[in-house]
Amino acid sequence: MSSTHPPSGPRTGKKGCLGKGLIFGCLGITALVLIIGGLSVYWFLTTGKSLLAEGVRDSMVEQIEDSELSEQQKNSLITEIDRVTNGVKDGSIGIRKMVALAEELGESPFFEAVNAYTAASFYLSSPELSPEERKDGELTLHRVARGLFERKINRQDLQSLIGPVSYSSDHDEFQHIRDNLSMEELRELAKAAKDLADQAGVSNEYQEVDFATELRALVDRALDE
Repeated sequence: MSSTHPPSGPRTGKKGCLGKGLIFGCLGITALVLIIGGLSVYWFLTTGKSLLAEGVRDSMVEQIEDSELSEQQKNSLITEIDRVTNGVKDGSIGIRKMVALAEELGESPFFEAVNAYTAASFYLSSPELSPEERKDGELTLHRVARGLFERKINRQDLQSLIGPVSYSSDHDEFQHIRDNLSMEELRELAKAAKDLADQAGVSNEYQEVDFATELRALVDRALDE
């Protein structure tokens, strides 16, 4: 069973949790603004959409920069986020495309994959792991992430995997892996993750997941580009 509160004594490493909740929260605000009508619609179309886009952009960039992704992937992800932000601000991305993008994000495993990758990467840096364990763990991590994008592993599979070592946050909709896993728990999680990837038929060859490419494809689909 997963806990509903994080353990005391947060870890000192970086954390990563991209703000899907914030994105949908902002879209909800957008819908509310449109419903109010009249002056509010005018405000949204002239000023509000830019403010909302900048707020989402700043939150996502902050969390990307605090993740365990490589600098190249971080920069590429930020480029895609800026592409959407600028499109909203200059009007080339209207309400219809904003809704389409929200739907693509809702259906995509992108955020779950990034969150799992970031949390697992932190633990794989533990000096208590042998070089072989770190190598095997990194392979398994990328297999699970690829399995999510290939739709061989679904969100329920991932939740079942991390449930015993996770907690629910009051600030977003995600399950977060606890900050203080023991080495026994970490090794059990690694074994369960490998079993999940094996059962899902994910290739056992090492292939790094390119999160920026996945996000670019998602945005392209939503914008019909």
